[in-house]
Amino acid sequence: MRFREIVRFEAGERLRQPFTWFSVALVFALGVLRADAADLGITLYHAPLNAAASMLMVGIMATLVTAALFVDAAQRDARWRMEPLFHTAPLRGRDYLGGRFAGSLAVNALLLLLVPAGLLAGAGLAGTRPEELGAFRPAAYAFPLLVLLLPNLVVNGAALFGVALLTRRSLPGYLAALALTVAYQFTLVVGQRRGGALWALLDPTGAVAMARQADGWTRVEQNTSLLRLEGLLLWNRLLWLALAAGMLALALRRFRRMRAVPAGGARAPEREEARPAAVPRERAVPRAPREFRARTHLLQVGETARTGLLHIVAAREFGLIAILLFAFALISVADRWIFGGMLFWPLTQSVAAGLTRQGLPEIVAVLTVFYAGELVWRERD
Repeated sequence: MRFREIVRFEAGERLRQPFTWFSVALVFALGVLRADAADLGITLYHAPLNAAASMLMVGIMATLVTAALFVDAAQRDARWRMEPLFHTAPLRGRDYLGGRFAGSLAVNALLLLLVPAGLLAGAGLAGTRPEELGAFRPAAYAFPLLVLLLPNLVVNGAALFGVALLTRRSLPGYLAALALTVAYQFTLVVGQRRGGALWALLDPTGAVAMARQADGWTRVEQNTSLLRLEGLLLWNRLLWLALAAGMLALALRRFRRMRAVPAGGARAPEREEARPAAVPRERAVPRAPREFRARTHLLQVGETARTGLLHIVAAREFGLIAILLFAFALISVADRWIFGGMLFWPLTQSVAAGLTRQGLPEIVAVLTVFYAGELVWRERD
């Protein structure tokens, strides 16, 4: 009963937040943009293989949206200093954490329903010709939603929820989301270049296993055949769902240790003898000139910008973010040279295409919004 109440509370809390509805518009827009940028080639738009690939790419780009919901659920009580109150309540750790996680998972799952909706709307907005669409079959969009996107959501949620829960901070959770995005890009590129069974199992998204299943299909099969949950794709899903369950179990175990009371009870701190307070000496404070001209406002803006920049750059997480973004950009631009051994010349056209086609602008935009909020609300913390 308590578990269901916490799930209902968490889901309701998330649905009341303006950011959740902003995420609705964002995920839908990502689907529309993916439809506009789709390179059909010989594959029809509604082909099951093309639908699965498009939904996977939108799901990867929405990882930071997933991070915002799971990270907030994991450390909201610690941020508002409400966690000791929950620790005194007759709540089991698995009900408390499981309810938080399940409520966020339910809201995220509803957001994923907007991925196929955005792709279908984008087909009409992009002006795709009828002969390029092909026959629409609900199963072509339902299979990747149930077999690829939802298991990936569970894996992402378990990792991000655990990181935010154990660190009690938001930024490590977003760093984990960015690291997951880079890892997904790495496994996708390497798996497509190598194509081995090992990489099909190690790929958290299931895209490499899906490509292995479609390997050798004719043009007609690529446009008509539905994907099946068997072989490497089945083992890939079972492996990563098991890892997600292990991550949640580890987070629960660490959480129980964090809230455990030492044997014999906690000792009250010993009181020190009261000492008379020292009387401060009076000092003359110089009178500062009070000028509020245009030059003063410019100096204030410059000093505020300098202080905010130093606050961001001096944080140890900033260097890790820069490294992850550089790795993501390098993989996006020079993947054929790094993993395929092909000669690569860094022409402006090639570099610009690599930096704009793999979701890097969306990641930079989300990080910009996050750091803007970090600076605005810094004084509150």
